[in-house]
Amino acid sequence: MALTTSTNSDADILLDETAVADLICHSVRTIQKWRATGQGPQFFKLGRSVRYRRGDILTWIECNRRPNTASRSRRAARTRAWRAPPRASATVPCGGIPP
Repeated sequence: MALTTSTNSDADILLDETAVADLICHSVRTIQKWRATGQGPQFFKLGRSVRYRRGDILTWIECNRRPNTASRSRRAARTRAWRAPPRASATVPCGGIPP
């Protein structure tokens, strides 16, 4: 089920978790788990309902794009962070999570 905000832009359309799960080919349960652990895309909490802005989902997908399988994901970078030397202050591109 998709809801629209006051503007009719495709990026502003609000999607429920079922629509997001269909869009990114994952289960609703995986979307819920990501939301609980802070790994997934940003969301809105409207009363008891959870909604995702379509533009945020597409941005999140782009932020998770890798050029090859050897590229480290953000999750792998976090689990290996104890071994890595501290980074100089860098810009954080995708929703506040370092690449």
